[in-house]
Amino acid sequence: MMLRARVALHLGQRRPEPDVGWAPAVLVDERVQAAEPVARPIAPAVPTSTEPVARPIAPAVPTITAPDTSRVRGEAYAHGVYRLFVRGTPRRTGPREVARAPVAAPALREATREVARAPVAAPAQREVTREVARAPVAASAQREVTREVARAPVAAPALREATREVARAPARAVAPSLATRAPGAALHEAAPARAVAPVVPIDQGMAFGPDLGGFVRRAVDWPLVPGARPALLGGALARLGLPDAGRMRALLPRLLAGAAPGPGGSPVVFLDVETTALDRGAGALAFMVGIAALVDGALRVEQWILTRLSAESAMLAEVLARVVALAGPGATLGSFNGASFDVPLLRTRLRRAGLPTTSLERAHLDLLPLARRMWRGRGPDCRLVTLERTQLGVRRVHDIEGHEIPAVFWAWLRNPADPEVQAVMGRVADHNLADLVTLPALGAAIGACIEAPGDLDMAVRAAEHSLSAGRRDEALALLGDWLGRAAAPAQRRRALLLAADLLRRDEASRGRAAELWAEVCRICPGDPAAHEALAKHLEHHTGELGRALEVARGSVAPCPRRVARLRRKLAGSRSAPGPLRIGAQAC
Repeated sequence: MMLRARVALHLGQRRPEPDVGWAPAVLVDERVQAAEPVARPIAPAVPTSTEPVARPIAPAVPTITAPDTSRVRGEAYAHGVYRLFVRGTPRRTGPREVARAPVAAPALREATREVARAPVAAPAQREVTREVARAPVAASAQREVTREVARAPVAAPALREATREVARAPARAVAPSLATRAPGAALHEAAPARAVAPVVPIDQGMAFGPDLGGFVRRAVDWPLVPGARPALLGGALARLGLPDAGRMRALLPRLLAGAAPGPGGSPVVFLDVETTALDRGAGALAFMVGIAALVDGALRVEQWILTRLSAESAMLAEVLARVVALAGPGATLGSFNGASFDVPLLRTRLRRAGLPTTSLERAHLDLLPLARRMWRGRGPDCRLVTLERTQLGVRRVHDIEGHEIPAVFWAWLRNPADPEVQAVMGRVADHNLADLVTLPALGAAIGACIEAPGDLDMAVRAAEHSLSAGRRDEALALLGDWLGRAAAPAQRRRALLLAADLLRRDEASRGRAAELWAEVCRICPGDPAAHEALAKHLEHHTGELGRALEVARGSVAPCPRRVARLRRKLAGSRSAPGPLRIGAQAC
């Protein structure tokens, strides 16, 4: 269907035909009737006293309305992001601000109704209408106000003065309050603006420095032990314990295979970026970069924020220089999902800027895969904020959501001097700072679970991690302490199968593996993995064909080829003549 036909159907008109004329619908006795196609224009009929009058309907004009902000829910409104970048910056409500407050069309109409309650002559009405027409309001609101004034018997001087006051305010923003008083009229005030969450001021020691040619920088020395720490996100990180450089240097080989940090400097440089998109394409921009390193008995956190897009290369060059300066010999990069997002994105931006990427080409400790291996299924999910709450006991207060951050950056570029935009960008910086502070604590928590598991399930997870790193003896040692303890059958089965798989690779410990398989067959009768492994062991290593056949047939999913082979072997061994004994005589 063509566009013209769709518009005609939308407006309640007939579909136009190609060879005949076409007239709009008419309203007859409050019923819409489509006009018949005609070959030429037809003059409107003269109504009579007995038949209803046909009034043509003006074509409907699509109206674009603002979103219903009263239905907005979620943290976006509470943090002021929605109010900043959708509804506009709120105005102050002092005496001077009230006098020059912008007013919306509904408030203008209400003010006119309040004023229009005193008698006035017709010439004065026309004069007042001219005053209202000069007000910078929308056309529909202007017509409505004119109608209100035309109906109002009011004193001409008072109404004219009140209209001048109303006409001075632009109508495109919502007014915090309106004060218009006329003789005999009550004071009218618009509804107050919706309250938002209070903005926590940034400490003086955490303020950003001056503009460095297109970007700003902030450096914070975060204490490792709880005490005199900045009140960040409602004091969420006040009691968080952090490992020192020595502890992290000892944990790093357990967390990352092949890591060998040397003395001096920080063993890990943690990295976190805030971007304008959630992909790694050319359109994604890392407008905020933060790094953290364990130096001088504290966690040194440094952050950079772009204030001009053309300064991206200069900012990235300084970031790389600081990574090299803070990293010690053999240091690694640390992040949360940085191996698949942060570092590839930075590589792309560095290549576009013509800068080398050698500073990022080092071993990478990504805590997200480790967290999933150790805690998947033990909590709602493995997001960083969830792990902070479930594993570290950290609950952020008034934190900004990640999907709101790009809008803050674009507003920051448009108006970096706006105090409220600066306050919301401070929240983004605090969000990035909290991510960097919790990464060392999360790494230490994962290392503690690997070193000393708290239950059998955690011991199996730690053993799987050690086995993936090539540390078989360490995995066996982790499992050996828990195999004799009581646990749920499913957990014991998983631990016994993993320990047996590790033991069967050594000829001296294969018998112990057979015992573990037999234990699994006892606690989980018919388990396919245990029955198959034990049948193989009995057939190929001990030669117990009868028992092997019995074990193979006891599985819930027996292998038909194995069962048939064992039967053939048993049948052949019974029919074959036995060895002749010394002194025996043949019949």
